[in-house]
Amino acid sequence: MEREKNGVMTLELGAPKDAPEIRELVRSAYSKWIELIGREPRPMTVDYDEALKTNRFDLLRVNGRLAALVETSRERDQFLVQNLAVAPAFQHRGFGRLLLAHAEALAAADGLEEIGLYTNRLFAENLQLYGKLGYLVDREEDYLGGVLVHMSKGLCRPEYEAPPAPWDRAFDEARAAASRGEAPIGACVVHEGKIIASAGNRTIGDRDPTAHAEVLVIRAAAKILDDERLTGCDLYVTLEPCAMCAGAISHARLRRLYFAAEDEKGGAVENGPRFFSQKTCHHRPEVYGGIRASEAANMLRDFFKARR
Repeated sequence: MEREKNGVMTLELGAPKDAPEIRELVRSAYSKWIELIGREPRPMTVDYDEALKTNRFDLLRVNGRLAALVETSRERDQFLVQNLAVAPAFQHRGFGRLLLAHAEALAAADGLEEIGLYTNRLFAENLQLYGKLGYLVDREEDYLGGVLVHMSKGLCRPEYEAPPAPWDRAFDEARAAASRGEAPIGACVVHEGKIIASAGNRTIGDRDPTAHAEVLVIRAAAKILDDERLTGCDLYVTLEPCAMCAGAISHARLRRLYFAAEDEKGGAVENGPRFFSQKTCHHRPEVYGGIRASEAANMLRDFFKARR
């Protein structure tokens, strides 16, 4: 199947009107498992008109098209992931990890110490992914001729400190920059699912006009990996990069760029020169914009309003 092109990415809460789209995405995502288990997986049989009344659905859209979703519910003292699905055209881009990290952040914000999920024992790639992300097997349960594997992840265990989600880290860096009197822009680089470097703007403090968050975090990540090429790394930043930073992203060979708010005046990705669309650009990362855009825009507006 042809991969969907890059574009503006948004995260929104599901509503009753979204039931047909949710149903279509789930069927396309889970149909590959039918032959393996000899029946339709449970998510394909759910009445999503009813599920939307009781469970929370966070929908990730790319260019307005539903690309992925996470369905969650609260079960006593545990936050439970009922369903995590990515449309085939959008798979292998880290959307599943992104939404799972989002669910973990929701659980932590709700004051819960644990998040749980379950999957079929035959879904080996799911088990492998969840294991890498820190989920442990709690128990197995016979289910419709197969076996359900129940897994959980502690969010507040002393022996385990859950890593902050990339967006949370980027916004933390933006707030820290604002506290120093710098423009509130933050960024982080993720490698193999882990945040390896983060930074906020330091142009004033460093007396360096090139000390944008993106440039600083690219420099830090390159030193950590001991490589000038950040192939396989993803960059998260709270504002659309300028031309200078877009050039640095291209030279660093970053795999994906995620940015929150667009910058109509100084941005160079979706605005201005649209750097990655130029013939002189030798490497074009996958680009997704729009997640937590209003939060980033409000932070910038409030910062500059207070200084007028």
